[in-house]
Amino acid sequence: GAMTVSASPEVVRPTIVVVGGGLAGLSASLEAARYAASLRERVQIVVFEKMPALGGNSVKASSGLSSLELASGDTEAVSFEDTIKTGGVLSNQTIVRKLVHESADALHIVESFGVSLSAPSHCGCTRSLARAGTQSAPTWGAVIMSALAAAAQREESIEIMTGTRMLELLSVSTATTATGVEGVSYQLSSDTTATPVAHGTCGERLELPAEAVILATGGFAASPEQLARWALKLAALPSTNGNCAAGDGLLAGLRLGAATIQLDSVQVHPTAIVNPADPDARTKWLAPEAMRGLGGILLDAHTGRRFVDELQMRSVVTAALLARGGRASLVLGEAAASAFGLQTLGVYVKKELASVHAGFSELAKHFGVPEQVLREEANTYGQGRVEQDCVPVALWPAAGWRHSRRRRLLLALCNPGAALLHGRAADWFFWRGARRARRWAVRTSARPLRGGRSDWRRARREPAGRQLAD
Repeated sequence: GAMTVSASPEVVRPTIVVVGGGLAGLSASLEAARYAASLRERVQIVVFEKMPALGGNSVKASSGLSSLELASGDTEAVSFEDTIKTGGVLSNQTIVRKLVHESADALHIVESFGVSLSAPSHCGCTRSLARAGTQSAPTWGAVIMSALAAAAQREESIEIMTGTRMLELLSVSTATTATGVEGVSYQLSSDTTATPVAHGTCGERLELPAEAVILATGGFAASPEQLARWALKLAALPSTNGNCAAGDGLLAGLRLGAATIQLDSVQVHPTAIVNPADPDARTKWLAPEAMRGLGGILLDAHTGRRFVDELQMRSVVTAALLARGGRASLVLGEAAASAFGLQTLGVYVKKELASVHAGFSELAKHFGVPEQVLREEANTYGQGRVEQDCVPVALWPAAGWRHSRRRRLLLALCNPGAALLHGRAADWFFWRGARRARRWAVRTSARPLRGGRSDWRRARREPAGRQLAD
């Protein structure tokens, strides 16, 4: 069998292992470092990221960070109702209240790392007010991840190990039951950033004891096997996730008997871009919600007519799209394209995922419909957005549609793709039985019990394939 090598005994104690180098993992690492400093405790925080670089799917985020906008007349009650509506009957009201109440603090934390999220957004018609803070660029996820990665790399107590895959959680067990977690086993790949002297060589099974282990490995939408296991009805859909989203942490927890909740709640993003050269590709580029939020319109690929409010919940847009065979064309006028970012859209065009058309006449030839049809749809859309008065008109480049007859139009063919897992292990935080380590327990509505289990009363497994509303 494979040789087991222990990590260097010089690692400072207590050790916290964070598995996953996306937004959740880096946030947990930085908060643990801050909390330890406030206690004047010396800790070692080790971040495992199996991919060659940090970021995960967090770098792809573009729609914003929802936060209370008190200056605009927003209230916790209004935000609570909006959030409950998007989650349907599945929302845990206690957690929603906490989420809403602390949303402004979350925004301030992100901004404390030098990221400005000052532009409001109105993605999602269930929102009564524009409240999602965004950057002017569509790459706000990458901007946030860059800032957090830089902060983590500056923090003396945090060690980041990319190219490092967690294999198993090391458990404290009786003959039949895991009663606690005392570290992780892991393996280095050839592109690891770990120090070879301290961590052994590539391919070996290594072990690292830890006082606490935080699983922040994301969902499993990139794994056909896990989709088939938990959400069978969605298994045939392509995914907009990178290969990192294979459910590693979730599976590790399940092997120790961790409780889970709503693993069938996988959100489907309505606009995954179809590559004409490989239309059946399993992994697809995402046409972010921001494209629709800034004025992009969805047209029936055959008739050239709109068929849904583009800013409805993703589940509504997806259902409307699937009712038309699962394919639709996303069209951005010049104003919307400029607002989204011409440089970013240029990447889509260069990869032949989108095409540029010189006005409605050329686009009409592509659809095989009269030019008047497209002009009517664009004008109706622009006027409708002004009449809805969802947000100040200045934020809607939709009015630019009226002047797009001779300007460039960008077109991309889209279909739905599995994107986000909303179910999870009832506890993502495991710790050893030592009294000292209990101070690291995450405060959540799920009261932690001995051994890393939880008292979620509704924890269950339902492999029915449910799609969450938004």
